[in-house]
Amino acid sequence: IARAGKPRHVPLALSGKLGDAARLWRTRFSQDGVPVVLFTLVWRSAGALSHVAIAGVAGRLTAGDALAIARAQQAHVLAAEKPAGPALVA
Repeated sequence: IARAGKPRHVPLALSGKLGDAARLWRTRFSQDGVPVVLFTLVWRSAGALSHVAIAGVAGRLTAGDALAIARAQQAHVLAAEKPAGPALVA
């Protein structure tokens, strides 16, 4: 990966709640002359730790895109914490 300077990791504020605690970072760098942005989102929910990282062309990808993916993943985490249906009785 060819980079113009050192990537800078910037913490961002989250719009809305995700899990019990969450952090969002943005990193910008250049790859082969193309400006790239990377959003990294880490959150905790009921003992589970989850992480989403999404990269794309700067200006086309937003923090909202990363948050939408994280919220979809959070729905899977919450569904996995609940029993699938009634218990079977022998």
